[in-house]
Amino acid sequence: MAIYPPASELTDSELEHVIKKANKAYRLGKPTIEDSIYDHEYLAELQRRYPEHKLLHRVEKEPLFSEQKVKHLRPMLSTDKAYSIDDMERFFQRVKKAADKIAVNHADIKVRVTAKLDGLAASLEQGVLATRGNGESGTNVTHVFDLGVRHVGHDTGLGELVLTSRYFDEFLKDEFTHPRNFMVGLVGADKINQYAEAALLAGAAQFVPYTALKNWQGSIAELMIDLEGICKSVKACGYPTDGAVIDIINSEIQLEMGSTNHHHCYQIAKKDLGERSQTIIEDILWQTGRTGRVTPVFSVTPVFISGATIRRVTGHHAGNILKDNIATGDEIEISRAGEVIPKYERKISGQGSPSIPKVCPSCLSTLEWDNDFLVCYELNCPAQLQASLEHFFKIIGNVDLLGPKSIAKIIAFGVVTLEGIYQLEQGQLEAMGFGPKQSENIIQQLERSLTEAVDDYRFLAAFGLNRLGVGDSRRLLKHIPLDQLPTMTVPVMSAINGFGELTAQAVVKQLAHKWPTIRFLMDQGFILEKTVLERDKVIAESVLSGKRVIFTGKMLRSRRAMQEQALALGCEVPGSLSQATDYLVCGENVGASKITRATDLAVKVISESEWVTLMNESKV
Repeated sequence: MAIYPPASELTDSELEHVIKKANKAYRLGKPTIEDSIYDHEYLAELQRRYPEHKLLHRVEKEPLFSEQKVKHLRPMLSTDKAYSIDDMERFFQRVKKAADKIAVNHADIKVRVTAKLDGLAASLEQGVLATRGNGESGTNVTHVFDLGVRHVGHDTGLGELVLTSRYFDEFLKDEFTHPRNFMVGLVGADKINQYAEAALLAGAAQFVPYTALKNWQGSIAELMIDLEGICKSVKACGYPTDGAVIDIINSEIQLEMGSTNHHHCYQIAKKDLGERSQTIIEDILWQTGRTGRVTPVFSVTPVFISGATIRRVTGHHAGNILKDNIATGDEIEISRAGEVIPKYERKISGQGSPSIPKVCPSCLSTLEWDNDFLVCYELNCPAQLQASLEHFFKIIGNVDLLGPKSIAKIIAFGVVTLEGIYQLEQGQLEAMGFGPKQSENIIQQLERSLTEAVDDYRFLAAFGLNRLGVGDSRRLLKHIPLDQLPTMTVPVMSAINGFGELTAQAVVKQLAHKWPTIRFLMDQGFILEKTVLERDKVIAESVLSGKRVIFTGKMLRSRRAMQEQALALGCEVPGSLSQATDYLVCGENVGASKITRATDLAVKVISESEWVTLMNESKV
């Protein structure tokens, strides 16, 4: 387990780095910090500084196990978290406020409490089991059922791939640090080892839909009387858990509260605080991030907390170092939650003098202050160039071989731009030190990224414009098409709800610098799924408003684009057929059984072309 500096002592970029690194380790089944510390300390510190930071409003990625990706019918979102009674009361205040808006009596609000499984998130829809991935698309892992993973019950929808607690404790706890670690290895393995084979034969490896779990239901008042007891009762489910999920059952309140790009606003996870401990800062390291911010990381005396040995803690920003008078040799308190990231709590003792760098540790350019942050403004700073390239491929999410080490090797040979990377040839990669097969695979991955559809807002977010993450990119493109961004002015952008003048000034300025690269990649042939413009939404006028529509089979158009068009017309797009479904829109290769079932349920079956005609006719 890694050790991270206290969150309050990290620079912004260091805090981002720790959150990303710890989250990645957790998703791979190799946690480096407790979940409660990760949430209550590190994410809480980031939220305190930047309430709208992109890391707080995006779905955390699950690992990628293969190249076969699946678009989720509905986004698989994360769950917002609460650690205290105060957190829960604030959540229910928001719920009651929403109820008041739609005239629902507080006594009629119904609450459900279900265990939050600590496994590998997945969704089973239309016979395909897919991991959460980036929340919008995941990896097809349906093959695990053929391996012997047991499907608990017959429900579909959201669930988790988990190992039963009893089996893990009895047979595997000496071999694996956590059941999740085991399941990640099983799902991604090319060859089943002896441990996985035994677990599969015993029926201990399972896909558990959340609807198959026992739950508690009642009123807000009844829940708050015995919150801890009720949460404890549902967590006694026989699987590893990391909390309990509390959600509002009333559909009208769900609709009123809605969802962000990160989580459903009518749902929250009640989690426990992690352990705390003291340690000594042995060194303070400075790192340059993608935006040029130079932030501190504390290297600390190793300390064991909640099953993890912590060695590094983020230090937030240089202003924090000066404010708390932090120096090597100081004793600090740290906490660790949820087996993910450790967080700085407070300085206990120490009389050292803070040391703040004057030059960038990467390019040696003179640093400048921007509020509490030290910033390197050198555009050709190696650390910033590498971080920017890493950010692009991480957000795009369809090039698997260009990680930090590969990008560093490419940069070392003078290729420092996306334009340069997308014009690389296999011979050049081999000259850089990549093997023939590795070079061939990298070229294939780059070519694949041009042929695999990606949402235009994710494409825009990948260029790393400050204050324009995935969520804000989507918000922007709902009002201004991507190809019209070069002509966007500060007044036009700041007039869009959610964007202030300072943000608009920063984005417009950065777009002028980034647009040649954006245009270059668009010209390379990226297949971009366009965000539906707000002005094109005709919900109020659409005769399809309120209709439930399911799309199936191979479509001539992008299925995701067709779903978004349907939503723009006021339709609902459920995950499975039922008597409430109005239309089943069929592409090619649709199974006869599905059409028969739709007919039996009195669902109207139409072709893709018939649906397009119906859409066009509805816009009158």
